[in-house]
Amino acid sequence: MEKIRHSALDKGDFVFVLKKKTVPQQTETEIEEEDIAPVVLHGNLKITNYLQGSLYIDGIYKQTANKNKIITISDLSTGTHTIKITTDRQTWEKNYNKQRSNGAINGRK
Repeated sequence: MEKIRHSALDKGDFVFVLKKKTVPQQTETEIEEEDIAPVVLHGNLKITNYLQGSLYIDGIYKQTANKNKIITISDLSTGTHTIKITTDRQTWEKNYNKQRSNGAINGRK
């Protein structure tokens, strides 16, 4: 037992010191769910093209692919994409995994 060392409180009050901390125990498990939207990053893709034809990304027509030109695709999300250039005689296709940084593809057959 300790004495209170305060002039206004040392008139007959007692302080009890517990040797062991008492922590209330939780009897149920609580699960809290949060709606967290996935983060999708976007970037640019530059394609050095050597064919005259049509450019498709993931099966969707994007634009005319002019021969010997660099094609810039803006706002491409990260992940795997199929890049395809079709001409009257041939089809060039490549799967491309877009990472966080800007990417480049050499479009030769």
